Amino acid sequence: MKDLKKQRALELLVMISEDFIKLSFESINYQRLVDYIIELSDAKYAVFNLVDDDDESMQTTVAFSCGDISCSDLSSALNVDDLIGSRWQINHDSVRWEYETESYSIKLPGTAVRPILKVYNSISEIKSIPLEQNSINQLEQLLDIEQCVLVRLMDDKRLIGNFLLFMKPGDRFSQHYAVRIYSRQLSQLLIRRNREKEINRLLKENFIIFNSTQDMLVLIRRKGLGSYTFVRVNDIFSDLTGLRTEDIIDRDPLEAFGPIKGAEIISHNDDCLLAEVPVSYELEVELPSGDKVFQVTLNPVIMGKESYIVASAKDITEERSNQERVEYLSFHDQLTGLYNRHYFNHSLRRLDNARNLPLSLIMIDVNGLKLVNDAFGHSLGDQLLHTAGQLISEHSRSDDIVCRIGGDEFVFILPQTDEAGTETVVKRLRDACRDVYLGPFQLSFSLGWATRNNLEMSTRELMQQAEEWMYKHKLIESPAMRNQVIRTIAEIMSRMPYESAHADSTAIMAAEIASSLGWSERRIRKISRACFYHDIGKIVIPPEILNKTEPLDDREIALIRRHSETGYRILSSSNDFTDIANSVLEHHERWDGKGYPRRLAGEKISQSGRIINLVDSFDAMTSERPWRRAKTLEEALEELQNCAGYQFDPALVKLFIDEKIYKKKIT
Repeated sequence: MKDLKKQRALELLVMISEDFIKLSFESINYQRLVDYIIELSDAKYAVFNLVDDDDESMQTTVAFSCGDISCSDLSSALNVDDLIGSRWQINHDSVRWEYETESYSIKLPGTAVRPILKVYNSISEIKSIPLEQNSINQLEQLLDIEQCVLVRLMDDKRLIGNFLLFMKPGDRFSQHYAVRIYSRQLSQLLIRRNREKEINRLLKENFIIFNSTQDMLVLIRRKGLGSYTFVRVNDIFSDLTGLRTEDIIDRDPLEAFGPIKGAEIISHNDDCLLAEVPVSYELEVELPSGDKVFQVTLNPVIMGKESYIVASAKDITEERSNQERVEYLSFHDQLTGLYNRHYFNHSLRRLDNARNLPLSLIMIDVNGLKLVNDAFGHSLGDQLLHTAGQLISEHSRSDDIVCRIGGDEFVFILPQTDEAGTETVVKRLRDACRDVYLGPFQLSFSLGWATRNNLEMSTRELMQQAEEWMYKHKLIESPAMRNQVIRTIAEIMSRMPYESAHADSTAIMAAEIASSLGWSERRIRKISRACFYHDIGKIVIPPEILNKTEPLDDREIALIRRHSETGYRILSSSNDFTDIANSVLEHHERWDGKGYPRRLAGEKISQSGRIINLVDSFDAMTSERPWRRAKTLEEALEELQNCAGYQFDPALVKLFIDEKIYKKKIT
């Protein structure tokens, strides 16, 4: 019978061992472990406790087998609400773990096997788990047992748990070897459980750390020198790159990023592992998510014969773009896209050496910019500068440097270019201008150039020489250009409805008034010329406003009233027209001071301005317009008389009517 028990116990141990091998700590069933110990030990009852992970002085009951005793009765005897989950103080010093009989020990060479069980004849003898005497009495009465066995589960010298086995009356504990083997196997299972828990905890923490950063993390394994494979990437990798995990895991850099970028990545990886130091570099790469720039940091990890790299990468695309934009703006002119004065000064310092001799400069001034701004607005002025910049850039060589250094000034730096080469470029620029028109005028440059053949001449002297020549040419070319623009504007105005006849009529009538006043021929020609150009400022007013049939709104009225000031600025830009500019400015002033733009009154208005105001108003009243009918001669003359002393100089009105100058109007 004893042999059969041993055989059954051995078979059960083999079965249990197979189960233990298959178990992972998530699938451990503590109740099943209690059932195993009951079968092995022939005990009537069993309680399974585990030492707390955080406090080795406490243990928790995780399972028990109480046969026909109810759980509530057992919990009540122990004075707890529920036995499962109850925590107990451990008194390690209360048990002397010594073998009492020869049969308890296992003789092996070397150090004796540590004892793992202790047999007691009653519950009260168990001092390692402190219970009140009342609870002990209730347990002994409830359980009806004869022997108690305390079985320790050990991790080396550390207690990790225990079983309390209670034997039926008449049954003496005899399965020492089976229980010892079982307890050692179970200890190893629990040790493995704890290690798996720790591994899983570390893996979880690693996962959290790996995926909590906003930067990409990539684990790379070296297969050999110049050969790598991507092992793992974090979650943000796909968001930043647009690559799927399967596009990179288990692939090498050449497969994942192509031959060029892949070779660049491999080269940096080699540098990192060969020197065994962190390596940082910037990687520009085309990705499904777009072109990106990453700041990559490689950290070497050497584990025996295995070599790894932990790569972190930060997306600096926007930062790089902003940096490049700041750098671009610091060296470039926003309007033309050419280099600016800051870059020009920087370039002159950089080229100040014998290697770039002969060094030539071409200074370029765009003629008529102020006139264009005044006549056509800054929008066309900006277009003029942009066109000029493009034209200059198109006629530059790859080594030449083109800069805009002022409002209308450009400069051409020509390294290793002599006088003949510079003059060739100048001729090309002049020829190119002849074919470029903006609005009514031709693009025009004033150019000056100089060449530095040795280092005895400073770059400052080089620039001064070029500027002097440019200003000399400008004195000749710019006035001619401005005169041409003014004549072109006048020609455009003459083609507008009503303007040509209006200009001629006012010029003839003004000349008649001036002649009646006894003016000299020169003054008469001057006022006739002023009449011809008096509405030149209307060039800036859109035709839809000039020809509008409905009443004008306040904005449109204000725009039309500015034409006398605009005309003044256009004419005063040229020495050939400054003598008539003031008359044009004043031709809408009134005798009573309620005119515009300066609200002059009486004789503070020039006589020329008063004459033009009179003939301009009479011709306008007696001319048919889309927005109103023409007045009859009688109506117009009556209007002049009514406004004499208010809008018009009364003496001029009297002269105009008495001398019948109104008959000179072109009909």
